[in-house]
Amino acid sequence: MKSKRLKIGLSLLVFICLFPLLSRGLDSWRYATSDAIDRAGIDTQRQLTHYEGTQDAREIRSWLTDGPTEALGTQVRLTFGSWALKHPKDFVFIVEGLPEQKKREFIVLFAGTLGQSGQFDDFKRIFARYKSKVVQGIIEYGESHRPMKWPNGNKSG
Repeated sequence: MKSKRLKIGLSLLVFICLFPLLSRGLDSWRYATSDAIDRAGIDTQRQLTHYEGTQDAREIRSWLTDGPTEALGTQVRLTFGSWALKHPKDFVFIVEGLPEQKKREFIVLFAGTLGQSGQFDDFKRIFARYKSKVVQGIIEYGESHRPMKWPNGNKSG
């Protein structure tokens, strides 16, 4: 009887010790089997998780302004936009600290991504009360560059 309890205890101990490694392995597998666009989203989520744990916005700011461009950059902004809708105060803190010379480009690209992804109206509703210059710039740019609606109700672009 004592031997059986010892085996069960050791098995449980091994499982507890290996579980973090196994779950991390699944993340690595997901990353390894993803295409570049998916990896840009995963990397962005990792940057945001790091920010949430440290409240240090330097890395995510750098990632947003100096990170991937083109389609990968669009995925970065999509992931960041989805996160922003759930974390408005943190979003404002992050974007207000962007380098001054890069804010305008961020506003244009981010507003465009919100519009193309259908997130702009939610963003506007959530962030309308914020006095942040960057947030107001995103809303103003997004309003002035909305996709055109065709007579059949579909959007262009």
